[in-house]
Amino acid sequence: MINIPDKYREEFDRSADFAVASEKFTVKELAQHLGVGELVASIMIGYMEKTGLVTKGRFDEVRRARIDMAEWERIEKKIENYIPLPEVEEVKEIKDEQVTLPEIERQSFIKKEIYVTDSALMLSDKEETAINYEDIREIFVFEPTLFKKGAIVFSCDNIAPRYKDLKSKRGLFFFKKKEKERALKLAEELASWLGVKITLVAC
Repeated sequence: MINIPDKYREEFDRSADFAVASEKFTVKELAQHLGVGELVASIMIGYMEKTGLVTKGRFDEVRRARIDMAEWERIEKKIENYIPLPEVEEVKEIKDEQVTLPEIERQSFIKKEIYVTDSALMLSDKEETAINYEDIREIFVFEPTLFKKGAIVFSCDNIAPRYKDLKSKRGLFFFKKKEKERALKLAEELASWLGVKITLVAC
């Protein structure tokens, strides 16, 4: 039995109920049901696969519940009470499918390059900072003013930082006023894909 992190427990329970009730579903269908991005939905499916609650598959393949609703209700809809049966291997066509990354080109802002990889958002200057997608809970935007640069902050704790503290943090990049449109577009595309919100913060 694996432990579901507390920050995902509510979403996991909702995902498990949906999986059993639907009997079969895709990442996209689960994301729509939860009201989150496909990345978060794929994380929930990963946990359900590890507990044996659903069949395994690649990113956008159909998953099937390995328990029916009557049995799910009998164990009080608690994954801790679930004991999976040995999984029967299915013969199926192998497809070369991976997590679909957002179509974001490698971009440069003030002294930093930003690009996406299969597992993390990369911020590169003198050294590279990798921010795991599942750790990003909210994106904060500081719009540039006459005397201050703008900043995009990829937050792992939903707590808005103070502008004066930004230089000591790693999960962000600064941008010039003339780069505002491009920086905001990048933040919006990532927020949409991750299923997190963008919050404007005063400098």
